[in-house]
Amino acid sequence: MKAREKILHAADKLFYERGFANTGVADLLEESGVHKASFYKYFREKGEVGLEYIRKRRELNALQFKGLVSRYAEFEKVVDAWGLALKREAKKNRLWGCPFAVFANQIRSSQLFSDKEQLTNAEEEIEETVQDWEEIFASYLRTNPIRRKSPLSEKQIRSFAKKILILYEGSIQLFFMTGKEEYLDEFRSGLLFLGELYKTIP
Repeated sequence: MKAREKILHAADKLFYERGFANTGVADLLEESGVHKASFYKYFREKGEVGLEYIRKRRELNALQFKGLVSRYAEFEKVVDAWGLALKREAKKNRLWGCPFAVFANQIRSSQLFSDKEQLTNAEEEIEETVQDWEEIFASYLRTNPIRRKSPLSEKQIRSFAKKILILYEGSIQLFFMTGKEEYLDEFRSGLLFLGELYKTIP
């Protein structure tokens, strides 16, 4: 990898595991093995790395969610695959909550970006990430994967997609806070309950 990619690879690991606020340029240099001069050749400061980190995380998560819903036609199979994937990451000690939630909390609670434009761009990336996720699941729900006699209305689809995201965020954050896998089990059972509920909505 080139120096820039090494820095971003290190940032992806450290910003997620330690947090953006708890990672300095020196940490990025040590983890990446890149010299200080090379760092400043590509980035003026840590804030620029943070913005690139959140953009790349956004792309990766969108690909993961799209892959998940395109692999299975049945909602129940999507739920099972998603639940297993989260538990697998947990067992490998790689599930540290939602990277976007942690990042958003840190940049809004302290002055971690040196200029306002960077902060605005980061906040917009996070907001658009949530919109991406909602649209991915809304598009999937339009295919009627919960096997209703009549398709859900657009309003119902949007509501369902939002509830999926709320369950996801709540479950992985509670797992991160407590280390208890029961919250990942509740995520799966909660999604299945939602599916059954929306089957009966007129």
